[in-house]
Amino acid sequence: MKSKKIFALIILTLLIAYPIYSAIVKTDYEDFEGRKQTALPKLTTHNFIGGEFSKEFEDYLNDHAAFKKELNSLKSLVSYGIGIREKNNIILTNNRLYQSALKNPRLLNFIKNSKARIIAIPYSLYYAEDLPLAIKIKNEKANYKKEYDDFIESIKDQEYIDMSTLLTIDDYYKSDHHLNENGIIKLAEALSLNSNFLPETKQEFTGGLSRKTGFPVKDEFLPQYPIELKNEIYKLNDEIRYCYDFESLNHADPYLFYMGGNFGKLSMDGYGNGKAVIIKDSFANPILPLFKDIYREIIVLDARFLDEKIENEIAKDADIYVIAGF
Repeated sequence: MKSKKIFALIILTLLIAYPIYSAIVKTDYEDFEGRKQTALPKLTTHNFIGGEFSKEFEDYLNDHAAFKKELNSLKSLVSYGIGIREKNNIILTNNRLYQSALKNPRLLNFIKNSKARIIAIPYSLYYAEDLPLAIKIKNEKANYKKEYDDFIESIKDQEYIDMSTLLTIDDYYKSDHHLNENGIIKLAEALSLNSNFLPETKQEFTGGLSRKTGFPVKDEFLPQYPIELKNEIYKLNDEIRYCYDFESLNHADPYLFYMGGNFGKLSMDGYGNGKAVIIKDSFANPILPLFKDIYREIIVLDARFLDEKIENEIAKDADIYVIAGF
């Protein structure tokens, strides 16, 4: 009986001490989670009486909870141990994570009414062979593969490249849905772009899918670029940024090395002739600077972050590309 009381006292102490510790010792996960963290709210009579302070303070504690990464990983491992194989729309296997394809209706609608050249990249789920039985029973891979193949059939009268015939599962990261260095080279070669990449030093990283689920899968990131384009820039509004962001190699997500992230609209000056409009998602980021060798003016649009209609941003007399995951 005494031991039960001692155990209950320990649990109670931890329950009280944990939020106090989290509030006092600020732990920043902004870099790891890739999003802004909730700021510590200011206590006022108005927000205390109205209840806003307690809600904002709870959000703050959730964002800055001590040992959040470790506890999330432990929770995911326990879930995996009891048979749960899907979390946040991400499928967990023994050593790889798969994300179901993200829908982009604005982009699909644009494709139906455009004469763009489509470069279609399937998600790694297209190639999956190690899916858990529970996922196989749901036919998730088969359903996605049919969906992707139906999309390819729907654009057969347009100029397109179906990357599913060129890529393999080894061209994707294990802990992230993006293409690794091998996949990037294949994508560049498919577009007849400069694929003479200079590699930097490999580094271990935890991909976005792993960070979202807490399931501990590691990868190696090999930043690479053509040496002559190392210091190339682009314009985001009136701000000048580097196409290859070496500071991002110290970030939890080193994939930000390519273009520094995703933005609704940016522009680049190149060394070739004519104009290009590239409508893309993050799959295209590593090869965007390579278009500088071909075009004088390049506009890059990401439908996910673009406020205007895509059609309103298309430059006249431009070559139009769509490079995205479907």
